Amino acid sequence: MTNTTNTTKKTNGKVKRTFTAILAAVMMMSTAATLAASADNTQAVVNMNTNTAITTAENYGSYVKVDRELLTVKNVTSKTIFKVLEECTELGKFFTPALSGILDLFIGAKPDPTQEKLDKINEKIDKLFDRIDKMQNELISTMETDIGVQSFHEAYTAFKAQTKAMRRKISEISTDTSLTQLDKIAKIGSLAGAYSEWDIKFENILGQLNELFMNPSATANTNIFELTYRHFCAQSMFSGEAIDKAKPLCDALMQTYIAGCTTLTECLSAQLYISLLPKEYQDKVDPAFKSHICLNRNDIIGEIKSVNEHIASQNGNIVYFNGKAVKYFNGTGGRILPADTKVEHNVDKLNPNKDYYCVKISYNSFVKVTPVYYTDEELAALQTSSALFKNLYDFTFNRSRRIYVNKNPQGTGREVNDKVGYEIHGNASYYDGKYHDDMSKTIQDWYNDKIKGMKIKFDDVKAMAKYCSGKGISIRTLLNSVGINTSAVPQNANLVTSKAIDGSNGDADRVFREVYYEKTFYMGINIDAVGATEQKYQLLDCGWNLWKGGEEWNYAPGGAFCWI
Repeated sequence: MTNTTNTTKKTNGKVKRTFTAILAAVMMMSTAATLAASADNTQAVVNMNTNTAITTAENYGSYVKVDRELLTVKNVTSKTIFKVLEECTELGKFFTPALSGILDLFIGAKPDPTQEKLDKINEKIDKLFDRIDKMQNELISTMETDIGVQSFHEAYTAFKAQTKAMRRKISEISTDTSLTQLDKIAKIGSLAGAYSEWDIKFENILGQLNELFMNPSATANTNIFELTYRHFCAQSMFSGEAIDKAKPLCDALMQTYIAGCTTLTECLSAQLYISLLPKEYQDKVDPAFKSHICLNRNDIIGEIKSVNEHIASQNGNIVYFNGKAVKYFNGTGGRILPADTKVEHNVDKLNPNKDYYCVKISYNSFVKVTPVYYTDEELAALQTSSALFKNLYDFTFNRSRRIYVNKNPQGTGREVNDKVGYEIHGNASYYDGKYHDDMSKTIQDWYNDKIKGMKIKFDDVKAMAKYCSGKGISIRTLLNSVGINTSAVPQNANLVTSKAIDGSNGDADRVFREVYYEKTFYMGINIDAVGATEQKYQLLDCGWNLWKGGEEWNYAPGGAFCWI
């Protein structure tokens, strides 16, 4: 494994995180307690799920020492492998209810029968491996050919094959009617090997994989999730597109890693169960299995921690709001509210500029708040300093989907507005049907002031339009796909590509100078037309004609302009 693991084997006290037996450790401890409750009758192990060695016994005896370290499992559940599964994959819903019931049983609460749910856990892990196997060709092509991380893929494939084989053996053992329940647990434990076998059984390959997760490329100097994201940024206009393309592959990596570590944890926890039995029960274990089991409780717990150290969250999950990581909220009156505060969005339908966020204090009392976000640099330092794969995963996939990357292989760019601003051509208050000799300048100022909130450059809009044309989609379709709200924008509005243009040519008749007009234009691209290109659109038609009885006019041709 890594140096961390080797250090763990020498000095368990040096393991930084307090992370206990997560899945099967608690399962095995519950079983051990049940067996000890009736020391002379192994049949006391009732309704056992042999895949995970769990029982639903209602009480436990004195042989199993319930110490403070093991009891901490109850308090760190939300920061463990199960929370990771719950957030990364639908499989989490099978883990969390079962774990809750087991923990309640473990601390002496009234047990909740979880047999059926626990059977599903193992079934789902088996199916997870099968499903990822079906992605194998795509994974190979993307990782080895496209991203160029052959070493990572080799280590990942070896770890998957190794833990998948262990999982299959666990399933076989659970249905072996020739084994006693005690020997089934012992045989599951023996799959991980004794202390001296951990290196060759799983530590070496897991250590390689851990290192390559953090730095899979000698040139990119970033983790596998970020590297995959950047790879797809080179093919995308917005970060949201790259996230959507990178996520299935990264989910497969994360889920395989979690399923593999869960399998290893289960085997090690079976060893923990055997190590905690009284000697007379250890003596009943088949020597063929017992010889491949570590009987030192501290070594086993240390190894379980080490196997899972890159999954468990030390500081809890980062809270995201509006797609950004929140440090805290600033409230009115100088109040500081924590990042996980429940914040409501007050929407002003008549004037979106008056929207605000607030926290409900009482039935009719609110405090306005403003989110304070981590900078990219702060968040990167916070996430990578812990070297936790879930944090690295979060950093990649919880970033804003609205970053305009414009095929930048570094994945950096400008974040645009979360909704498209727009204005109807004729909404300026200056249109009154009369000629004014400064009307073009007035309308130019009105238009230019409206688009001041634009976060994307004019040339970027043109590049985005060309990109959409190549994909056969409208600009609106692209914006919607990355979470930019276009719902209020009128059909066929024009995404602007220029400031206002004065189209006035002075008087039309150079001889008599008795016809005058002013015109204003802008350049833009239709957000709804597939294949749209930059066009010139008119904002103002204003004039005076002496030869038509002094006719004067001032109007805006129909349409709307918009910006992000």
